[in-house]
Amino acid sequence: QEYIMDYCLPQYLNSTYSLLSSGILSVVEASSRGSMIDDENLKKFLHHRLVFALFWGFGCGMIRKARLALSEFIINFADYGQAEIIGMPELQNDSSLLDFTTVLQDPDWSSWL
Repeated sequence: QEYIMDYCLPQYLNSTYSLLSSGILSVVEASSRGSMIDDENLKKFLHHRLVFALFWGFGCGMIRKARLALSEFIINFADYGQAEIIGMPELQNDSSLLDFTTVLQDPDWSSWL
């Protein structure tokens, strides 16, 4: 079994949407406060937030082994010509993309372990 709870596609899609929406909302709120966000950091944040939302949205209910497989799949996909755009984090032995986060103020990947 690859999931720790019953698989429910609408629930995972809703989670992904909510995570992506909250990232976009943080950009809107920062802009409304007059915060200056340069184009490069905004682009980096949005790319990272998309990956973050996909992983937490679909990977939250997975067991560790399945998360590692999903992480490897996305990294391999990103390495296929998109690595410089997405800027994937450096992973250690048993880590996955679920071990990282990104925030608007510092859009680089950071580990929360």
